[in-house]
Amino acid sequence: MLVIRRFLCLWFMAFSALFLCNDAGAIDFNEMKRARSYYAWDVYTDRTNGCHAISKPSESKAFNGIRNIPYIVISYKKPDRYTFSIYAGYTLHETKEPLIIVNEETFALRAYRDFFAYTYDSKDDVAIFNNAMKDTKYIKVRTYNSAGETSLDYYSLRGFLKAARFMQKYCE
Repeated sequence: MLVIRRFLCLWFMAFSALFLCNDAGAIDFNEMKRARSYYAWDVYTDRTNGCHAISKPSESKAFNGIRNIPYIVISYKKPDRYTFSIYAGYTLHETKEPLIIVNEETFALRAYRDFFAYTYDSKDDVAIFNNAMKDTKYIKVRTYNSAGETSLDYYSLRGFLKAARFMQKYCE
């Protein structure tokens, strides 16, 4: 749980969300709450009524080393816009870009603060979101650790549409 708290706090600071962090750098859950769970996706709201859907991988391949649990975060940006970011669970490689793969289309991510990455622009966010809405079961995320070893994480899209609809309706 501490990994999630640290990840969320750093992620929100990167995107200038308004919330309070405690001295340990973790989100103060008095300011955040889990609003809903939809199968593989948990939706959290913050005090500004912002929403963030978080999922952990249903399957991970290739990497056999030690790492924290990776996550993907989809944040609702009004109106009807989303931003995708990931927490890799280990220090990312300096030059090999993390990738989101959905419906065989690949999107490069920008690394941020060693462990995190997010999309380069809103066009990528729209394309990822639209591809995820098609008849597909997973979003795949390929990352490389600092030694160049790769991991491929599969995030189930079961519950994704319900989480997105919840955020559109209640996060204004």
